[in-house]
Amino acid sequence: MGKYRYMYYPGCTLKGWAKDLETSTLKVCEILGIDLIELDRWYCCGGVFELSDNLMRHLGAVRSLIKAEEKSKEIGTGDLVTICSMCYNVLRRISFQLKKEDIEKINFFMDDEKDYSGKIRVKHFLEVLKEYGFNKIRNYVDEQIGIKVAPYYGCTLLRPEEIGIDDSQKPRIMEELLEAIGMDPVSFPMQTVCCGSYNSARGIKAVETLRKKILESAKREGAELIVTSCPLCKYNLKEAMYFTELMEMALGGARHG
Repeated sequence: MGKYRYMYYPGCTLKGWAKDLETSTLKVCEILGIDLIELDRWYCCGGVFELSDNLMRHLGAVRSLIKAEEKSKEIGTGDLVTICSMCYNVLRRISFQLKKEDIEKINFFMDDEKDYSGKIRVKHFLEVLKEYGFNKIRNYVDEQIGIKVAPYYGCTLLRPEEIGIDDSQKPRIMEELLEAIGMDPVSFPMQTVCCGSYNSARGIKAVETLRKKILESAKREGAELIVTSCPLCKYNLKEAMYFTELMEMALGGARHG
């Protein structure tokens, strides 16, 4: 069994219009020797209800966690990895907030599923890369691109603080990764501000105003490119790419076939 072996929850968006995020991630994993094993069956995380505390709106997320518990017995790991920031936030928050009485309540509604015990550890792919070791990743860099890159975290990777993958005010995890793959990371004041979320689908003009402010904030710091791990952030910002796409380029993804 490989050391870097994880269960993998893709979520709906990565199988649709954000497929580039999944494709580039899987290529990076192939190069680094990280094994992501997709759940045999998974459900939408319910990201549109992301701010809801009503557990009944997150039954899909709980069902996926139940499937992960079943899969964990087969492959010998309780770590469930997500790439989409929104999926991470929902799954991690649900797994973190579930109390004993909540689990009992949910199990009551899951007549067709096995009971959930709450033992799955939800991780974002950035956390996996940090565990792998940024210094180790340096050894795989095929091309020193060296451009000024601004990492945009948005809100779902960092908040609420108890589930954040880094400091909610001054995160560094993406900067450290970008530096490891030969980029010149640029922090900027609005890198942890919400992109506007699903308000863009409602045509709210404030989202466009926010987009311009975020982009201008990054450009004032000299950024030539903005990267993110969130499909919704990429959609709202328009001028951004996934950090995994940049990784694939730096690690010589094309050369690796």
